[in-house]
Amino acid sequence: MGVGGNAASYVMDLARRASESHWWEGDRPGLSPLMQSWIDWEDQASGIVEWTLDVVPGLLQTAEYARQLAGAWASRPAEIEARVATRMARQTLLSRDTVSYDVVIDEAVLHRPIGGATLLVDQLRHLIRTAERPNISLQVLPTAATVRAHRGLIGSFIALQFSEKDDPLVQIEHISSAVIVDDPAEVEAHLAAHSTLTEMAMSPAESADLIRHVVKEME
Repeated sequence: MGVGGNAASYVMDLARRASESHWWEGDRPGLSPLMQSWIDWEDQASGIVEWTLDVVPGLLQTAEYARQLAGAWASRPAEIEARVATRMARQTLLSRDTVSYDVVIDEAVLHRPIGGATLLVDQLRHLIRTAERPNISLQVLPTAATVRAHRGLIGSFIALQFSEKDDPLVQIEHISSAVIVDDPAEVEAHLAAHSTLTEMAMSPAESADLIRHVVKEME
């Protein structure tokens, strides 16, 4: 997808600044004040936990996968590329060994061919590689485990935990916006749900084997 003019300059600048502190501040196309605040909190987090029922988590997406999703929310190439660039920049925090990331993915996500089979295979291989990092735990909740209802069926969410005095935060995305939850009882309910999902899911090693099996079947 070609992007020119100011949009291209923005994408190039964001890619260059991705490893810099507070790269998200200032006039950033497509970044609402709420999203800028979330990225700021995300940058300060010592632990991130996530459950996704529908698509590969943003922190683990390839650029092409992210581009396909961005196209569902935006129609202009400039806006799509800005969304992708922002998502790629956010992923740099996972390179820090001071941040842990524990994510549970519903098995259906592995079979949803967003962008086509070839793109999905590339995305699944990326999951396998990324999950090898010592600070990342990736588990798959197999379809067989959902015979009994669980709280995760309500929807996806991501939570930030902090080593200092700050209380945890939860983000729940909607079609055109997101909600930040800071009520202690609500946050604790989401963290408890994630803990339950972690217990129900396959181990990280089993999950990696399952993803490899799906890749092999699709090739």
